[in-house]
Amino acid sequence: MARIALTAVHKIGRKNRPAQSRHELRWVRDLPHRHIRRLPDPLQAFVLPFEPYRADLVHSFGLVPVTRKPWVATFGQFLPRPVTRLDHPLQRFADGRLDLDNCRALIAQSEYARRVCLDRHAGCDHHDALATKMTVVHASTRPVTEPVERPGRQGGINLVFVGLDLARKGGIVALRVASLAHHRGLPITLDIISGGVVSGGWVDHPDASRMDADLALRALPNVTDHGRLPADETQRVIARSDLQVMCTLDDNFGYSVTEGFAHGVPTIGTTVGALPEIIEDGVSGLLVPLPTNALGQWTGRERYGAVTDDEESASQHRRNTDEYWELLDRTWDDLAAAVLDRLEVLLDDRDQLDRLRAGAKDAADGRFSPELAARRLDDIYDEALDV
Repeated sequence: MARIALTAVHKIGRKNRPAQSRHELRWVRDLPHRHIRRLPDPLQAFVLPFEPYRADLVHSFGLVPVTRKPWVATFGQFLPRPVTRLDHPLQRFADGRLDLDNCRALIAQSEYARRVCLDRHAGCDHHDALATKMTVVHASTRPVTEPVERPGRQGGINLVFVGLDLARKGGIVALRVASLAHHRGLPITLDIISGGVVSGGWVDHPDASRMDADLALRALPNVTDHGRLPADETQRVIARSDLQVMCTLDDNFGYSVTEGFAHGVPTIGTTVGALPEIIEDGVSGLLVPLPTNALGQWTGRERYGAVTDDEESASQHRRNTDEYWELLDRTWDDLAAAVLDRLEVLLDDRDQLDRLRAGAKDAADGRFSPELAARRLDDIYDEALDV
């Protein structure tokens, strides 16, 4: 049995850490990320673990550990995080650490993350070595065993949207769906759980006032705006829903999707990022098409977005235009119409909705189970230590 030090505790760590192991697992103190974020941008790619006991292996989440120990790292899209110019000396230093002998494995949380990360290192001398080290272990979701009682809706459908970033994650699309349903007299309701953020992301329009008319849709009689909720209350709202809506324009994974699966709640989402590998169309949810490039990123991001934090200022300038707003507005309208088309089919075929619920629960208990992820991680630990 080896001693594994887990470090860089944040969202990626919570969703990707092993729930159990045949090894001894221990979270260790590190130079906290909240302090790293006060340092110059290039240093935000690293984590410095303090090892209070003799670890055999370090497992970092989202950041490159500065250690002489053998290490592996799980990442959501990029590793190291490209926070500055890609030719910056510290960025190159971080890139180089991935090619060291003590970097034993790079664990992408999705095939999408693997593609994006390898593309980020395309042309580098170490690209082929990284491809050899890289593997995929999907983020797992906590199992739910208690039965879910959904309130009777007399044949209607209750949707739920969950996301701090209302615009980027598809909350605007969900609101437009609710508006279309209301004006057509369709029995479709929507719960919104969101911080209401509509600008600041890599695909958001910098002028938040452009979304004022969409935000006003939260007052519709078939919409319940919960604002932000604690995690346990969020799970209760998801559990009593029929479908989750995540028509995002840009997302690494979509943790709320697999959380919904655990409750038997399927998702209707876009064909972007990791969603097509998480949601099996017609089995565990529904997919609506979004134009994407070879990596699986929305083509609008490819044209207007940024690759690194350092490029975000220029990217905002490109997005702060009428042309980009027209693209967003048209894209959201097209997605809302496509979602409503799929929902109208479900209104006429409740059996299909029941099959989607069963498929979502099967996905949570199978492909995204903590037990499967733990077994995969244990195998990676063994191989990293030549056990």
